[in-house]
Amino acid sequence: CLSDWSSDVCSSDLDWWNFDNLSYGFLIPPLALYFAWMHRDAVLEVPGHPSAWGLAVVAIASLMYLTGKLGAEFFLQRVSLVILLAGITWTFWGYGRLRKLAFPFVLLAAMVPLPAIIFNLMAAPLQLFASDVAASVSRLCGITVYRDGNIIYLARISLGVEEACSGLSSLTSLVIGSLLLGQLQCTRVRTRIVLVLLSVPLAIAVNVARGKIGR
Repeated sequence: CLSDWSSDVCSSDLDWWNFDNLSYGFLIPPLALYFAWMHRDAVLEVPGHPSAWGLAVVAIASLMYLTGKLGAEFFLQRVSLVILLAGITWTFWGYGRLRKLAFPFVLLAAMVPLPAIIFNLMAAPLQLFASDVAASVSRLCGITVYRDGNIIYLARISLGVEEACSGLSSLTSLVIGSLLLGQLQCTRVRTRIVLVLLSVPLAIAVNVARGKIGR
């Protein structure tokens, strides 16, 4: 049943509870419910047409969950719950009402942390980029430095650029912030998409500028 599915997905990992940079996840479900409730009149104005196509989405969500369960991939397990809810909505309410509720579902999907393989694949290049920028800025300031990977050597000490400087730690929260800002302030879908895309270089730039470098 759905309650067992949700319980298994939530108990498979406690990232939202254990990691401070993911703690925003506790705010997302109430926000999604708020936006769904706020647009309830527009949703209910659309005639409800139950559709069997929603069952296909439910089947895809079930397959994703089983794949994630067998492969110990938490991302698939978590995102499958959002897809399952969308499929149930499509099945009983129809595609028209599902479209009206698209933003709450996107918001729920955005709270799911990136898969570990993608995070690690992106973190290393961005970490090296932050190291290169930090070394370049130091040279412009007249400081003699030597960079070897993510290690910056000065005259007497060496500094290691932390993984947090890659920008990925704050990327998801900035994406969610841009989603909320776009929904509340922008009327065009194109503007909202551009706002979300701008959050990626902004996350990298802010972390590089912050200079989160530790010994």
